[in-house]
Amino acid sequence: MAPYLILLFVPLLQLIPLNIVRYGSNPLREKQRAQRGRRVLISFFLLYYLLLCLKSSELGADAQQYQYHFRMISKLGWKQLLRYEYEIGFVILNKLVSTVTDNFHIMEVVVASLSLFPLAKRYCEDVSHPYLKIILFVNSSYFASYFSGGRQLLAAAIIFSAFSFVRERKLVPFLIAVFLASLFHQSAWFALLLYPCYAIRVKKQHLPLLLGSAVIIFVFRKELFTVLVRFSSDKFITRYSSVSNTGAFLMLIFYVLLCVFCIVTTDTKSRDRDTAGILNYLYLATIIQMFASIAHGITRINDYFIAFIPILLPKIMDSALPRFKQVAWLANLVICVFFTIYFIMNTRWGSDIVNIFPYQAFWQSGT
Repeated sequence: MAPYLILLFVPLLQLIPLNIVRYGSNPLREKQRAQRGRRVLISFFLLYYLLLCLKSSELGADAQQYQYHFRMISKLGWKQLLRYEYEIGFVILNKLVSTVTDNFHIMEVVVASLSLFPLAKRYCEDVSHPYLKIILFVNSSYFASYFSGGRQLLAAAIIFSAFSFVRERKLVPFLIAVFLASLFHQSAWFALLLYPCYAIRVKKQHLPLLLGSAVIIFVFRKELFTVLVRFSSDKFITRYSSVSNTGAFLMLIFYVLLCVFCIVTTDTKSRDRDTAGILNYLYLATIIQMFASIAHGITRINDYFIAFIPILLPKIMDSALPRFKQVAWLANLVICVFFTIYFIMNTRWGSDIVNIFPYQAFWQSGT
C-alpha cells in the first residue's frame, strides 16, 4: 500500500498551498501555477514509471500470461512468427527483446517505456488542475493495465502519439498510425472514430437528439449489440460476443454525471475547439459504456476514448461559465477528495481483481 500512497501524496504535497485551484488573471500567479502543475505531473509519472519498472512479474492480472508468451516466442524462429496467435507487431517486439535477454522483466520495462511516455506526454500538455488529472487516471482501468503491460497499451500509445494528426486534420498520417497500432492490437481500428468525433460540433439544439438517441441505444442495447457483433472479427466474436448481465452500471452513471456537468457548466462559446472535440469523446464513451452492462469486451473498445477524460475535465473546469466558476471549483474539490479516499480504500480493502495490491517489487518474488 505504501508505494501507492507515495505515488499520490508526493505530487499532492507539491500543491500546498492549494492556490493552484484558485481562479485569477494575475500573470505571475498563472506562471507559478503552470510551473507547479508541470512539476506535479512530471513527478507523478516518474514515480509511476519507477513502480512499473521495479514491479514483480507476478503483479498485474495478465502479467503471467504475457510471460508465458514471451518464453514461447523466444523459442520460435523468425519464419515462424507469422503463425503465432498474437498480432505480429507484439510478436516481433517480444522476439527482438528475447534476442538480447531471456529476462521477462526487461520485456516489461521495454513495454512500460514504450506505452507510458506517449500517454504522459499527452497528459502534460495542459498543466492546469494536475491533481484532478492524476486522481482520475489512477482510478481508471488504464492505471492497473500498465502493470500487466499488454498489447493494447502499445496500440494505445501509438494512438496517443498520433492525436496531433487528429487536431491538425491530417487524415493520411492518422490512418497510417491506426494501422501500425492494429499490428499490436486489433481493437485499435475502433480508434478511427477519434478523427470524425473530434471534428463534429455538438450545439445546444443537438442535445435533445443526442439524449433521445442515447436512451434508445440503452433500451435496445442487447439487440444492437447482437447485430453489431456480426461485423466484428472472428477472434472478437469468440471471446466477447456472449451477452449476459455484467452489472457494470457504476461507470456508466459516472460518465452520465460528467456529461451533465460539462453541458451545464459550459457552452459552445466558452469551450475552445480542443475542449469541444474531446468532449465528444466523453459522449461516445458514455454510449459505448451502455453496452458494457451486457458484454465484458466492450471495455476494451472504450479504452481509446476514456483515456481522454482526465484531459477533458481540467479543460471543462477552466471553460466554466462565469456563473458556474464556484460550482466548477467545488466539483474539482469533491472529485479529488472522493476519488482519493476511494483509491486509498481500494488499495486496502478492494477485491483486487486487477492483481496489483499490495505492491510487490521484483526482488521480493525473485522474478
